[in-house]
Amino acid sequence: MKPDNYLLDSLFPGERITSISPIKGSSLNSIFRIETESGQFFLKILTDKNSFEIIQGEAAGLKAISATKSIRTPDVIKTVEEPQPHLLLSFIETETPKSEFWTKFGTELAALHRNTAKEFGFDVPTFCGNIQMSNRHHANWNDFYFAERLEPEFRFCRDEGLFTSTDSSLFNQFANWYHEESRFPVEPPALIHGDLWSGNFLCGSNQTPYLIDPSVYYGHREIDLGMSELFGGFAPGFYQSYREVYPQEPGWEFRRQLAQLYHLLLHVHLFGGSFTDQALHIFRFYCFRK
Repeated sequence: MKPDNYLLDSLFPGERITSISPIKGSSLNSIFRIETESGQFFLKILTDKNSFEIIQGEAAGLKAISATKSIRTPDVIKTVEEPQPHLLLSFIETETPKSEFWTKFGTELAALHRNTAKEFGFDVPTFCGNIQMSNRHHANWNDFYFAERLEPEFRFCRDEGLFTSTDSSLFNQFANWYHEESRFPVEPPALIHGDLWSGNFLCGSNQTPYLIDPSVYYGHREIDLGMSELFGGFAPGFYQSYREVYPQEPGWEFRRQLAQLYHLLLHVHLFGGSFTDQALHIFRFYCFRK
């Protein structure tokens, strides 16, 4: 979907647009680099039925991260619902990450995670892709993670036929194990990106880290760390610098798969296939561990 002239005129009144270049997006959006006389911009146009809600959640997340002054994000310039739901951001020139970048990134993410709130959750709905996440507030992380993340996502996948009745019995066993005690270190709510994989950060000029496409809420910081390791992981310098600033409690190797489980369930929701087997493996790992 290309931006129409009416949209461009409303975004840049009286300005001459010198170029419009498409950038690879997804089935959910069309993305463009817009150059005008006053600068360069990043325009995202969404096509999902919940497009404007997704845009509002992304903008709220970018602003929340930016307000901490711990790590950079593109500037939110405008969110508009009509005629095409879209998000206008400042454009970030990128370069290839080097070791300096990964050290900065780990240090700055640790600083972001030091930003806290009274409860787990967030004041507005946020989305992972086009999947809305419930951000209802809880005082306890164990309760939040199960009630607002794991259980609703498993139930959706089961109702769509992606899990069987036998799988449901296994999930119930997992739930009993999960509720026996607190499964994560007891820590204050941390402002987290919420979908921290390799496609959701940029290396800007001077090796400056930027976070993009957030699924923000106040959660447990190990959710970001788990997601960062789910598909191959980041460079070792990232984890070293993060843990120098904000060490993790012992037992991370055991908790890693639990921290990754929600995002695996999201991938079951979207893709099924081998992700279903991976999720079931995690349920078995915790239910039948020795």
